[in-house]
Order: sequence, then C-alpha cells, then structure tokens
Amino acid sequence: MCSPTETCDMLNRLYSIFDALLENFDVYKVETIGDAYMVVSGAPKKNGDRVSIYIYIYQRVIIW
Repeated sequence: MCSPTETCDMLNRLYSIFDALLENFDVYKVETIGDAYMVVSGAPKKNGDRVSIYIYIYQRVIIW
C-alpha cells in the first residue's frame, strides 16, 4: 500500500509522461483533475481524424 505522498509522486510522474507524449501529437491538454486527464483535438482548428487513430492505439497499449 502506498502513502498519500507516494501516490501523489506516482501520479505526477505519470502525468509528466503523458504531457511529454502530447508534444508529439496535435492535441491540447485541457485539464488534469484527480485521476482524469482530459485532452482535446481538432479545436479550434479542425485536424481530421488522425488523433482518433492514436487514441485507439494507446488504449490497446494501456490494456495490455
């Protein structure tokens, strides 16, 4: 079991990794609240559907 400080440290490291990954894609981090990480793509400038392909791939990676 993790202490509250260890949990916060782990989440900070995880979100830092997500932030670094976002730099490779045409997305914008809207907000991080608790354990939710919200990003948006195609707003205000439309960018097609390529981001949906990335999301599909990353969902598979996370599940595995």
